[in-house]
Amino acid sequence: MEKLGINGEINSFGINKLINEILNSNGHYEENMSGADLSNSKFSILIEPKKDYGIAYLKLKFRERNLDFEDLEIKQDFSKLQHDGLSKVIINFKLKPYQKRQVNIHHLLDDEKKQYALENSDKMPKTIVHPYSKLLTELEKQKNEAQAIGDDVGVNYYQSNIKEIIKKHPYEISIEQWDSLDTEQKKKFILIKMKEAKILDDIDSFNYWKANLAYQNELKDTDDLRR
Repeated sequence: MEKLGINGEINSFGINKLINEILNSNGHYEENMSGADLSNSKFSILIEPKKDYGIAYLKLKFRERNLDFEDLEIKQDFSKLQHDGLSKVIINFKLKPYQKRQVNIHHLLDDEKKQYALENSDKMPKTIVHPYSKLLTELEKQKNEAQAIGDDVGVNYYQSNIKEIIKKHPYEISIEQWDSLDTEQKKKFILIKMKEAKILDDIDSFNYWKANLAYQNELKDTDDLRR
C-alpha cells in the first residue's frame, strides 16, 4: 500500500503511518526498529537530506489541527542492538497551539511613513528605497516562510498585503527629484518601479520602466566611452 508522500515522492505506508502516530503523540514517541541505519528506514523523513521536507510536512499537518511544534529531536538507543538487532528510535518535541503571525499593517505603515519623511525631508531623497521597504521586506520574509511549509493561506495573506501596499503607496518622486538623480540612482528607482509593476501584474508599466532602464544603460555606456 502506497500513498503520495513528501515533495511528490512515493512513500511506503510505514512512513504515512509514522506521520499519523507522531501527530497523535503528545510530544514523545518511541518505536523499535531493526538495525541502526535511520537513512534506510521510514524515519529517514526526519533526518538529512529529507529533514526539511519532513518538518515542513509535519508542520502543515499539525496546523490542520491548530497545533504547532518546535525543538524536534530524534535519537536512538542502541543498548539492545548487539543482543537482538533492535534499536529504539526516540522522538521528542514541544507541542504548542498554532498562532498565526499577522502584521499590524496600518500601525507599521504610519511608523515607517513618519521615519521616511524624517530621513528624506529635503527635495533630494537621500536613499533610493521604497518608503515602506522595511515592511515590504518583512511581509516578503513571512510569505516565504509560509510557502516553505506549504501554508497557502498564509502565502495569500502576506501576498495580498504586499499588493495592497504597493497599490495604495507606490514609490513616487517629483520631476525635480528625478532630474537631480545620477544614472545609477535612476536605475535603482526604475528597478523598484519594475518590481511594483510585476507585483501588480501591470505589464504596460513594467515594459515602460524596462525600456527606461535600457535607455539609462545606454547613457551610462556612452558616458563610459567618453571618459
